[in-house]
Amino acid sequence: MDTVGPYRLEALVGRGTAGSVWRARRPGPVAPVVAVKRARAGAGADAADRLRREAALLADLDHPHIVRVLDVLDDGDGLAIVMSFARGGSLHDLLAERGRLDPGATVAILARVADALASAHRRGVFHGDVKPANILFTTDGEPLLGDFGVAQTLTPGRAGLDGIGGLDGIGGLGGDEGAPRAMVEGTVGYVDPALVETGRPDPRNDVYGVAVVAYLCLTGRLPHGGGEVRDVLAAADAGAHPALHDEPDVPTPLADLVEAALARDPADRPETAAALAAGLRAAVAPGSVALPGTAAVVPVPPDEEGDEDGVDPPSDAGGGAGDAEVARGTRAFGPRPPRPEVAEARERPLVAGLVVVVLLAGAVAGGLWLRARLGAEQDPTTVAVDGRPAPLGVECPDLAPLDVPPGSRELTADLRGDGCPTQVVWDGRTMRFRVDPDEERPRAYQLDADGGPGQLVMGDWDCDGADTPAFYQPGTGRVAYFAEVPEREGGEVEARTEDTGVTDGRATLDEGGDGGCDGVAVAAEA
Repeated sequence: MDTVGPYRLEALVGRGTAGSVWRARRPGPVAPVVAVKRARAGAGADAADRLRREAALLADLDHPHIVRVLDVLDDGDGLAIVMSFARGGSLHDLLAERGRLDPGATVAILARVADALASAHRRGVFHGDVKPANILFTTDGEPLLGDFGVAQTLTPGRAGLDGIGGLDGIGGLGGDEGAPRAMVEGTVGYVDPALVETGRPDPRNDVYGVAVVAYLCLTGRLPHGGGEVRDVLAAADAGAHPALHDEPDVPTPLADLVEAALARDPADRPETAAALAAGLRAAVAPGSVALPGTAAVVPVPPDEEGDEDGVDPPSDAGGGAGDAEVARGTRAFGPRPPRPEVAEARERPLVAGLVVVVLLAGAVAGGLWLRARLGAEQDPTTVAVDGRPAPLGVECPDLAPLDVPPGSRELTADLRGDGCPTQVVWDGRTMRFRVDPDEERPRAYQLDADGGPGQLVMGDWDCDGADTPAFYQPGTGRVAYFAEVPEREGGEVEARTEDTGVTDGRATLDEGGDGGCDGVAVAAEA
């Protein structure tokens, strides 16, 4: 077995855009299971810095309902965090199994989560991504707040808990009121529109996140719907949702509190996470407050991917009876200069759809704009995919390089699913590549293109660890996602298609934007 420091890695159980998580043990007479979070191979200095920041923030937190950091290790050229492993799965799992929870169970879980947030806020840490997939459970069903991957440091002197609020400049946020507002991160359906609007975190943004989760637990659906990204964010920005008071099983005091915490204006919410926790406990009869236990079957076998903390299923939208269609991961939000609009899918894909960055353009009458992560300098037909984290000890094959004829494009993809890069050459209709050092000539596959030549994007659309082609046809505006590459030349592979509604656009890869699965973003040409 491979190791990181003294820990023996047993299985890769989670992978995100910045890192991978392994189930591991430390050899000895007592060998508890731990989670080892590593920066993704080839992810660069930003990913390592993000992991280092997460480790520093978590190391300063000491609360029974926050995932604990056990160790921080050098990992080759990067860093690894050793954390407690939550065996009870997540609130996502529980809601996927039960649909909704009764008020007493909802309060039992979320009052403890609010306690954890209050402790973090007192220590100057803003979580920023409260959602069911990040609320984990011990074997006994005690909740743990996990995944501080997008957390930020708060500074004194702004509105919020104990005078804490705003950022200390990490990521270019915070600072003077007149300073440019930068992007923040969160999850569609859970991110506070007030945070998207200002770009300046406040503890009451986390209060809002808890309120969204409470609404989901009590009703089985997200307050602002589970449809297209634009519609969800527009509803959240308008503060429009079905009233919780219409739910007959929800006590009026609890409905009042959750509705207040969902208020569009942070000034109308409970002032602190501690106040929210106290309000939750006072809103239901004490005898009804009881933890609901964990999901009967936690869908994370050792060889299956999970959320970045290694304890959740790939989908991190927070399940529920009315929430199955929302499966969007943490992404970037915030004011930025206008960029080419990204098309919304007209046909919802089976696994991964068009993944976009959502920006709130305050100067355009409060309108919500969808933007691509595409810079003007990027060639729309050339998408390089860094090798994914290879299992330790894997030796990548020495493949003969391919010629790149004039007019063709060169891509890099993980075709074998082992983290090793493979060169792919694309001429608009045919992709050529090698996967075996003994191949005398490269394999060549022509993608059926009724709409003419197109743009090839390589990515892991199904979260199975291997990259496969996606083909965007500018002439028709459709994207075809292929689940595999044929075993032999002349073989056929079924593809699922998606109508983007944009012709003559530019297609690019958005890595891990859908709970770990990759997606394709299509931007309209200016």
